Amino acid sequence: MRYELFWKNKILTRERMRSEAHTVWEFGEQETVDIDDIGDYVDLDEYRYIEGDALKRFKLDPPFVAELRDVTILDGTGDAVTRDGEFVMDVKARAVSSTLDVVKEWARDAVEIPSSDEFDFEVAVSFCGAVRPDGFVNYWGWVHHYLTRLEGVATYRAETGVDPVIILPEGAPRFARESLEFFGFGDLVVEWEPAQRLRVERLIVPSNRFPERMGAEYMLKRVVSPSAARWLRDEANRRLSPYETDTYDKLLISRQDAGVREIENHQEINSLLASLGSNTVVLSELPFEQQVFHFMRAEIVIGLSGAGMVNMIFNKGGLFVIIFGDVLVPSYYYLSACLNNKIKFLKGNSVENQRLSVINRNVVVDEDDLKNILS
Repeated sequence: MRYELFWKNKILTRERMRSEAHTVWEFGEQETVDIDDIGDYVDLDEYRYIEGDALKRFKLDPPFVAELRDVTILDGTGDAVTRDGEFVMDVKARAVSSTLDVVKEWARDAVEIPSSDEFDFEVAVSFCGAVRPDGFVNYWGWVHHYLTRLEGVATYRAETGVDPVIILPEGAPRFARESLEFFGFGDLVVEWEPAQRLRVERLIVPSNRFPERMGAEYMLKRVVSPSAARWLRDEANRRLSPYETDTYDKLLISRQDAGVREIENHQEINSLLASLGSNTVVLSELPFEQQVFHFMRAEIVIGLSGAGMVNMIFNKGGLFVIIFGDVLVPSYYYLSACLNNKIKFLKGNSVENQRLSVINRNVVVDEDDLKNILS
């Protein structure tokens, strides 16, 4: 017990950071998100259901942005460690229990904290935590975990008049840089080689905008602060440039480029929806700004569960028809509840494929079922 307590004291949680940081700027108010029983929206007897957390009410304390002094960004993982050897939770999206394992491994390797007066950056925001062993967080993780923290960066700039650099892993996907440019932070971006260790004199840490997870509460990281989503949506609406393209009330999100979890009878479904005035888009082919544009303007969005559906953050009050096969993962159910968007589920049939897990198999969609859900 004392052993575990010792290691937990090496983690700077969100609440500890709020009270112990050198300077803290709070903004916004406490929020409560209530999640209705998913059984009110779908017949669970027809699905294999991946259970969410039992907790159906989530409280989010007022957001803040903190300034920490003399922080080291670790090579490889992008973790931030204070001068006292404490790991800063809110630079990444992992749970406390997972961070404990990283802390112990770091201690075993006897990593030293630099003691000189030399720093790589004077004032910086670290998005180095977006790096992963296999590359970079996916689009969901980027929008949900990182873009929602930009309000904190904007607050710091407004309060201090200082423009911190934003450290981004080298080779980050196009959507990362495009989105930062879109929201007006592109000029602040500097690249970080993940093999390099950095030292920051003043690290600016916007608090994460979802509940802090102690352990394996999977669905907690699917919850988002409603006010953070509103800020992103309002900023996006303010910055959108008009496109020389038609807008559509109905939008089908194609995953035909994904290689897994695609609509098996895509041509038939595409033709049906086109006859109903729908447009089909492949999100990976679109610049970030255009993805936002399509989601913001659509009244109905239809598609399989995938990372690109996180763009529902930019939609206000629309209907999202989420197609599932034989397994239902309620990620977007939780997210839509935070955003006050409407959601319906359409059951398809997973195509047998032993090489893929059930969740990643292609899905056959019944045309009549789709027409009925849209009527």
